[in-house]
Amino acid sequence: MVLRKMVQFDPPLIVDREGHRAVTRVFLACQKTARERKWASLKSKSWPPWKEEKLGLDADVGLDFGTSRATESMSRAVEAGYESQDWESTARILAGWDTDGSPTIQIRSLLQQLHPRYKEKSSRDLWTARVQASRTIDEAWACFLACKERGISMTPNIYRAVFEKLLAKITRKPKTLTFTMSRSHHQLYDILPGDGKELSGDPVSQHEAIYIKTPPPDVVGFYRTMLLDGIQPSGRLLTLLLTYAETYHVGLKYMEDSNLSDEVKKILVPFEKCIWSQDHKNSLRDIPAHIFAAYVTFLCRFARNGQGDSVYMRSDPFLHAHRLVRCTKPFYRPPYNTLLESLSRYRNIIFHDRVTYSDPLSQASSKWNLACALVRNMHSIGLECDFVGFFYLCRTLGNVHEANQSAAHQQPERLAGLLVSDVALRVSQDLRSVEKGASNIRKKMQKGLVLIKSLFKRISMPNKITLDAVRPPFAKNAGILKQFSSTGVISSIPRLLAVPEPTHLHAYIRLLGQLSDSKGILELLRWMSAYSDEIIAEGYESRNGPSMIKKTLVAARTFLESHNENMEESVTNGTRNEKDADEQTVKRMLEEARNIVDSNESWGGWPTDDEVKVYCQHSQATS
Repeated sequence: MVLRKMVQFDPPLIVDREGHRAVTRVFLACQKTARERKWASLKSKSWPPWKEEKLGLDADVGLDFGTSRATESMSRAVEAGYESQDWESTARILAGWDTDGSPTIQIRSLLQQLHPRYKEKSSRDLWTARVQASRTIDEAWACFLACKERGISMTPNIYRAVFEKLLAKITRKPKTLTFTMSRSHHQLYDILPGDGKELSGDPVSQHEAIYIKTPPPDVVGFYRTMLLDGIQPSGRLLTLLLTYAETYHVGLKYMEDSNLSDEVKKILVPFEKCIWSQDHKNSLRDIPAHIFAAYVTFLCRFARNGQGDSVYMRSDPFLHAHRLVRCTKPFYRPPYNTLLESLSRYRNIIFHDRVTYSDPLSQASSKWNLACALVRNMHSIGLECDFVGFFYLCRTLGNVHEANQSAAHQQPERLAGLLVSDVALRVSQDLRSVEKGASNIRKKMQKGLVLIKSLFKRISMPNKITLDAVRPPFAKNAGILKQFSSTGVISSIPRLLAVPEPTHLHAYIRLLGQLSDSKGILELLRWMSAYSDEIIAEGYESRNGPSMIKKTLVAARTFLESHNENMEESVTNGTRNEKDADEQTVKRMLEEARNIVDSNESWGGWPTDDEVKVYCQHSQATS
């Protein structure tokens, strides 16, 4: 769209070298097209992965068929007069072709710009790309050994590429999807090498296996090799190691060996409660954002879940991470989302003087309070929550509801034991405290639902930028503003600031259903119908996106019908629910929901009874 708008100017805007490279970066990060997937499926399991004919029709497929969109983009740059440089060579390796013309594995990557100061860095980045454009540990290790044999000095990026392969898991065979869209809109495709960070299995035949002088080491052995080569954990390498540290002590070892200053290490590692000075806060803010986020992730991964190590008896890693984020207030969402994710885990235990450790309801309520405090901290610095954090907030509030339901079922048994003991006064006091506590929890959940709804609107708020709204910044450039208006640039602005993934919508539907908010479910279905194109496009960015859209609709029907059944029971007993006072209103809402779903053909129609049954069984099994 941007390129088309550039052509519409008079005279047309020229695409320079950086513009061509930007287009190539976009193609490298995108999913494979049908043609690219076809070519990837024809590659042999040997190395280099030349084309292997699977059917007779494959004989007509030549090497030109393997030209990806990223490669074509670089060809257009050459046609425009820009000579290929080291950056283009690195991009071609990631796009599926090495510098000698042999094929590699096309992977999705965010390729950065090469720094022009370092002449040797080009060859290093080429070898980094070769390690990345492999599909097994043996292939990556063979590239690494070949790099060392040529005497090329090692860099953290090359080691990071190998560590990514060592830490990656073998690709699992795709499971059968329970909920599928209509066949015309959704086709299940196989996972091919390069689709994700997962590795492919080693070849079964020895004729296809790649020869390596020494077997690839494990993570610990390769880490020792890196230290012997004089490479310290730093930058993105340190981020990767902290994120996937196997144990708490290993993560601390990575921090100790890193190139961070001793002052920063002393601030980060101790868990004791201390008052940080302004100099300490400034030192924390000087840490690269991705390293700080990785350290927060490391701490939250080893938060206590009731089965922690003795090292946690003196402190709680999560509370330390929370203090770090609260102190530094980073203008970067991942640390906040990591804390919200940890709070959304039902088994994690918060150790605090004011929290009863053994009481699940107190734990869930305390976690929700901390989550709300994090959101307030974000808003205080002008940082809005995204849909990832929104997803974890929905789960955290849902945990409060589940803990409250569990406590309500357990309370009669405990009170029955007190009645047998004839402690009437104690029973009376306990009943009053229980009623008061239940009332407070209900109020907290209702206030939480209001917060969730307001966040959803703020995150996905329709972008109502008009010509008058953008006029002041362009007041001195009336001609440019006129061209923007005539070419339709302003009218083509996306309707939403952010589009939720189907997983986020499903979590929202579940929360509304748990809190018996039928009107909220219906309003969300209306919103999904209004922005159906954006939701479908976002869903196809992930392999299970279409399935999750269908699962969201199944959840909507399940909860709406359950609310209808509850309404019928209340009418039979002669009572009226204050929220849905009229039984006919609930039925009309269910009918409207069905009409909304049926009116969107891309959604696959109204969920069937079997899909609802499977969904209920799965929910009971995972609860």
